[in-house]
Amino acid sequence: AHLRYQLFILSLSAVLLAAGYLVPNVILGLVLIGLGLTVLVGSPAATASSLQMAVPGAQRGKAAAMWLLVGGIATFAGPSGVALLQDM
Repeated sequence: AHLRYQLFILSLSAVLLAAGYLVPNVILGLVLIGLGLTVLVGSPAATASSLQMAVPGAQRGKAAAMWLLVGGIATFAGPSGVALLQDM
């Protein structure tokens, strides 16, 4: 159930965000982007709960630590990678 919720949330937010950038009306675009971001806010909670339900009890701490580590590296490596590519 949690993975279906995650799929639904990400699909809905992708549609709302894409529509927000594609509509010609500025106000409607801002409303759609705001709705898309509002829907997207629930995504990390669903990911964490899905991870805890999918992993055996003895491995939950390690899985959560790896998830936080990868998330921390990704938030650092993303902007740094773009800056590196821009300097080339």
